[in-house]
Amino acid sequence: MKRTACLTFSCMLIFSVTALHAAAEHELADILELRQEAERAYKERDAEYAQLLFKQLVEQFPDDPEAWFGLSRAYEWSGDLDEAIAAAERVQELGYFSASYLSHRLAQLFALDGQPEAALRWLARALKEGYEDRPLIQSDEAFVSLLQDPEFVRLAAILPPNIKDRTAGLRFDIDYLVEEAQRMHAGLDRPAFSSHFVQESQALQKAIPELSDAEVLTGMMRLLAILSDGHTGIYGASPDTPLNINREILPLKFYVFDEGVYIVDGIGPAAELAGRRVLQFGDLSAEETLRSMSEFRGLDNPMTWKWMGPQFYLGRMLMLQQVGVTTSTESVALTLQDAAGQVSVRKIDSGNFEIRRKLRPSPAAKGEVPMYLRNIGIEYWMESFPDQHAIYFQFNQVRDGEDQSIAEFALQLAERLDKESATSLIVDVRHNNGGNNSLVRPLIRTLVAFESASPGNKIYIITGRNTFSAAQNFINRIEQWTDAIFVGEPSSSSPNFVGEETNLLLPYSRVRGSISTRYWQDSNPGDDRAWITPVVPVKPTAAAYFSGEDTAMDAILRIITADLDQ
Repeated sequence: MKRTACLTFSCMLIFSVTALHAAAEHELADILELRQEAERAYKERDAEYAQLLFKQLVEQFPDDPEAWFGLSRAYEWSGDLDEAIAAAERVQELGYFSASYLSHRLAQLFALDGQPEAALRWLARALKEGYEDRPLIQSDEAFVSLLQDPEFVRLAAILPPNIKDRTAGLRFDIDYLVEEAQRMHAGLDRPAFSSHFVQESQALQKAIPELSDAEVLTGMMRLLAILSDGHTGIYGASPDTPLNINREILPLKFYVFDEGVYIVDGIGPAAELAGRRVLQFGDLSAEETLRSMSEFRGLDNPMTWKWMGPQFYLGRMLMLQQVGVTTSTESVALTLQDAAGQVSVRKIDSGNFEIRRKLRPSPAAKGEVPMYLRNIGIEYWMESFPDQHAIYFQFNQVRDGEDQSIAEFALQLAERLDKESATSLIVDVRHNNGGNNSLVRPLIRTLVAFESASPGNKIYIITGRNTFSAAQNFINRIEQWTDAIFVGEPSSSSPNFVGEETNLLLPYSRVRGSISTRYWQDSNPGDDRAWITPVVPVKPTAAAYFSGEDTAMDAILRIITADLDQ
């Protein structure tokens, strides 16, 4: 059929619209390419090329703070501080994802540019906005020119030269601790401003001349525990502390099972005590000892202490002494019960031991090591269950591995799920105490895509007391975006929780810790749950652990098998 020319207005309009769409698509492609090339130049710190590209971006998009930030850094790398400052101030006008970080950076730029008043003004602003790395300010090379400035000394929390004795130094530290708690802590009810917190800090200050160094340290711990979250706490003193702080621990690893407190491992000769139940520490029951120590640590929920207590506190001689279990820091008497029911008292000497974190296979366990305890040190790995059309994925830390990123692993998991025609995915986060939650999106996409691919596909999530922080963020999003079935113990963070690991260093005592700076609201604003409750609750028992059983995994496999048999 012969075609005729299109001369009507409607036909010409169609041609015009089509041409405009084509031009727009070409322009969008060019913009994307420009952004990607600018990001590449930024990552490679190619200052001259990055300047050229980011200039083009801010000309086209003058209200894009990310482009202005990239331009500011590119100017800084080339030594053009005035332009770097101007671009950073434009970012500040537009708004940036971290106001305190940007203010701190402006303080650095002004200091490097020889403008001390502006530098101090922006540094003060950064602290007011909650800047989290205050201890690093005094060693920052950008601020070398300000080290003798009294205002900088105050902002950087440098110990004033007139403070020379212990009482004055520790009182300065407590004032600083209160200041940092009130400046940074993100608790919605602002507990750092409560009369309880303020009065306890004042009482601790007043009592300092009569307190031992250990009592001052535990007093600080008790003070921060009032802030009531699992990321806020005192860790201990730095090696350069002027305080006499005992650092010795018992050569034993403890764990709380449903039956009670047990020794699961030991260092050197103490390894032969693995498998024994601890009835008493000194004259206190094991349970009462743990309860007494809990006043020294803030918690997200009761599971936080069930994890942290035995792992970080129960074996510390300083803590055992403070709760009255022993008057010595050299040894403690434990009342133990063996598998046959025989009770004995053993004197355990302390030392400079290092106990590995997370539950691991015990020398007292019988039979083959269960799968959930085999690869605790690997960030993520998987295993197939062909008979159940299932894949088991253990996620132990929210961080990229040395040889494979989480994003790369997520692709590998997706390919394997498809290749093996799996209908069940078991995700085990029992050993995952967090990391960087910005890395989990590729995994979440894989899980959502798997469940959406077929009505019969199911996801099972095994949680436990060690599921904390970024691992909680991960399971929050899985709960929201899938119909995953939760199995095991509750997690040790809440769906909405106050968190973030930060850098706290007290100027005189050199005591280290953390104050939570962010309210992670991954769930509904009104969600006050302490945890995500497992639909299939499974408590860890000593009987199962020492016999090499995984009762949580067994429960899931029974459910899957029953579904396949229907």
